[in-house]
Amino acid sequence: MSSTALSDESARTVAEKVVDAISDAEGEAATELTPPLYDAIDPEALDAVTESMNSEGTIAFEYCGHEVRVDGDGEISIDG
Repeated sequence: MSSTALSDESARTVAEKVVDAISDAEGEAATELTPPLYDAIDPEALDAVTESMNSEGTIAFEYCGHEVRVDGDGEISIDG
């Protein structure tokens, strides 16, 4: 008998979700993205700020040639 753990999307950090979104947009594995996320923004600070942000706030930054927007409700938008 085998079991597979189901991924709980709500347990993933905003930084992890950003890396996954950019990885999908670039068609590359997350581990292959250059530069790493921390060259664009501090992942721990991103997570901390988004946890305390109200639904009105937005964080925007550039990563791997894409404009990344993280809204207070947790929605991540990638442009570029």
